Amino acid sequence: MDSTVGMIWRDGGVRVQYDIGEDAGNYTECKWCGWTDGELWRTRQTIDGQTAVCVFTKKQTIVVSFLESHANFHATVRNSRDMADSLLVILSYRAPK
Repeated sequence: MDSTVGMIWRDGGVRVQYDIGEDAGNYTECKWCGWTDGELWRTRQTIDGQTAVCVFTKKQTIVVSFLESHANFHATVRNSRDMADSLLVILSYRAPK
């Protein structure tokens, strides 16, 4: 199996897409795939023992990669509510033990 892909959403709200698995790579460091083109800011945090890299782009896309578990999430945000909702969903991710 390559990786697990899918989407988390609520009607009328933000849509968070994910790609999880070793073959998914690291979206925040893939220069040729375009995920971080037009990068506005980047931050790195440790969450529940996992390193998470968050990138926000000019296209209003938030991209988050959990390095140790090869989990990538991304969403296009239209406003601050979308940003908050997407980060709440994404940062609740916990890798299987």
